[in-house]
Amino acid sequence: MNNTIDLDKQFFFGGNATFTVESEKSGEHKTYKIRRTKPTPRFPNPSLMLSLLSGPCNETNYSYIGIVNEETGSLRLTKASKRNEQSPDVLTFNWLMKHLFTDKVLMNAKVHHEGKCGVCARKLTVPESILRGIGPECWSRIAG
Repeated sequence: MNNTIDLDKQFFFGGNATFTVESEKSGEHKTYKIRRTKPTPRFPNPSLMLSLLSGPCNETNYSYIGIVNEETGSLRLTKASKRNEQSPDVLTFNWLMKHLFTDKVLMNAKVHHEGKCGVCARKLTVPESILRGIGPECWSRIAG
């Protein structure tokens, strides 16, 4: 079954996105976080860091995967990455980004967000914001 990715790139790269990719065939799913780092003296340019839910606590049990380029959606594995290019979670993320940046269509899979704004992480309550994954205040700032 074909499903459209309804979430905008702004959701994924807003700096506070948590989302799940679900296979409609197997029912398996992977939950990811993309967080924008704060500038530090050592790393003055913020990065988007990708992590995977890897334990029972969906708030704290995330494992670092790599750094995401928001212009291209490409994932760069670093020295701290515990994954390689053939790891299932890396393949799934790269597959999602390929479709986000091209046709926005996923075969036999869906993407779900956690119900919080992908920019500020506040709970979403406005139906249009829930569909978009970004609250009205953040949307007016980034889409304006």
